[in-house]
Amino acid sequence: LKLIGGKPKNVKRILISETMRLETEGYSEASGIWEENNQRIIIKRTQLKSLKDYAGTFLHEIAHARSGESDVSKEFENELTLLLGIISTKGLD
Repeated sequence: LKLIGGKPKNVKRILISETMRLETEGYSEASGIWEENNQRIIIKRTQLKSLKDYAGTFLHEIAHARSGESDVSKEFENELTLLLGIISTKGLD
């Protein structure tokens, strides 16, 4: 979090969950969610299997919290998350 200026003030909790709600565009579970009303980020537990997956998803949800914006398209969002994960692992090696 230090690399991006710390945790946004509007993020009160960061949780890990075994199950997630379904994606808005499809039938698969989301990897992460920013719940603005509850001021929390929820990450699916399977994302913890790799730093790239976890960091990418976590930073993706932080971006939602900071920007207040929703997903643009599933393809764009998947690519954004992948790139964030790659950058995170390179920065932490």
